This record gives sequence, structure tokens and C-alpha cells, in this order.
Amino acid sequence: MTAAEPTTDGTYRDRVFAVEPGGNEAIAEEDRHGRPSQLFWTWMSPNLEFATIFVGVLAVAVMG
Repeated sequence: MTAAEPTTDGTYRDRVFAVEPGGNEAIAEEDRHGRPSQLFWTWMSPNLEFATIFVGVLAVAVMG
């Protein structure tokens, strides 16, 4: 297996694990991959943290 050549043109090409070459510039549509639905657990996990649930239950229990 050979390593992919690093790119300096700010694109990922087909590599998934790479240091972000583009900095904070907008990523071109053809270089984007994945869907927002694949990030569901990434977005949901902070909301399922024990302290967050406890504070929510506490608010409901105190306020009724």
C-alpha cells in the first residue's frame, strides 16, 4: 500500500484522514463528502450527557 501524495491545492481528493489543507476557506462542493445525518450522534451526544439531563429533570420537578 502506498501513501497518497499530499496536496497543496487545498483539496482533499479521495483521502478521508488528512490534515485540513484548506485552512478556514470555504470547501468547494465537489470536495465535500458525507451527509448531515451521519453527524447525528456527534450532535446528540452533548445533549445526552448526565448533567444536562439532570438539570432538565430538576427544572421540571421544581417548576412543575
